[in-house]
Amino acid sequence: MQAPNSQSIKKSETQEAFRMHNKVNMLNQNLTNENEEDIIKRQQKIESKLATLQHLVDHVNEELNANNLQHVEAIIYNLNHALQLSQDIEKAKNQRMQHMTWYDSKPWTLFLN
Repeated sequence: MQAPNSQSIKKSETQEAFRMHNKVNMLNQNLTNENEEDIIKRQQKIESKLATLQHLVDHVNEELNANNLQHVEAIIYNLNHALQLSQDIEKAKNQRMQHMTWYDSKPWTLFLN
């Protein structure tokens, strides 16, 4: 069996890089070719969820003003995941990145500016 020469290794690396580049381009095209109806549906769904979150914040404030601390604590206790998301986003915003953006990122902090 013959050992591969450096030219065949470079060729296979170039082919692999080309394949990866094509996959990334295809993914980008899929993202940019979204149907307008799909975009509108997604936006409406997001706005609906934001309205629900605003309603929850208003409810917590009402209960806090009514000194119903046990109820407020129960709600906040059950929001641990949302609070962790918020903390991760703030940490990612404040952290100076000196390496690739996706390195050590969580999915919800990946596309922050």
